[in-house]
Amino acid sequence: MTDYQHQANVRRLEELRKKGYQFAISADGYSVFFNEVFLGGASVKLPRSKPLHWRHRVANIKSNVEQALLTVDRAKCQIA
Repeated sequence: MTDYQHQANVRRLEELRKKGYQFAISADGYSVFFNEVFLGGASVKLPRSKPLHWRHRVANIKSNVEQALLTVDRAKCQIA
């Protein structure tokens, strides 16, 4: 994922936070809540055998941000 796309995703996350969404995002997983209601999430089985290399952690965080946004989009479609 390009840095430009990640920055756009981060801006969208901030806009959604202002609307009441809560996000918990790390290299190991993500979860999405709206008004204290769990919308979705995913995580890896922990503990890991060894810590991730920093490049993999950055890539996982970028991917988890994108997946969290997709979870919000799916939830909006199910509500509509």
